[in-house]
Amino acid sequence: MGRRRELYAKHYIRQPTVNLSAFISTTIEDAKAYILAGEATLTLESRRSGTKFTYRVTRCKDKEQPDLYFVSLLIGDSADDGQFKYLGIINRIGFRITKNSGVNADAPAAKAFESFFLSTTLDAELEVRHEGRCRRTHTASER
Repeated sequence: MGRRRELYAKHYIRQPTVNLSAFISTTIEDAKAYILAGEATLTLESRRSGTKFTYRVTRCKDKEQPDLYFVSLLIGDSADDGQFKYLGIINRIGFRITKNSGVNADAPAAKAFESFFLSTTLDAELEVRHEGRCRRTHTASER
């Protein structure tokens, strides 16, 4: 069993805090564990406004930097198309926009991810959906 599948099983199949029918994280710990598993696609949706942003988080392949992750924002029609724009990095300090980011730090998508990642609790108005094993992807009209 691969490392990603093991982490997936640990955090999404055996944990009672996850709504398995919808693959929605119900705690901030579950959501962060999923995105830091190595390669993840997730959607953050505001239940208040209906605004959705889809991100891809991948671990740096350089073994010298095991705590470095790259965050990208979906800009295409669906995650299957692979049209993501580099957003920033996650490291030991947290999430940050870098000079190579394709999105301004004041952009709603950047602020949404930063707020989510810095949060210690999952806001009741925020829905965090993972798009890994459920194989469901979202189109631009759904974002």
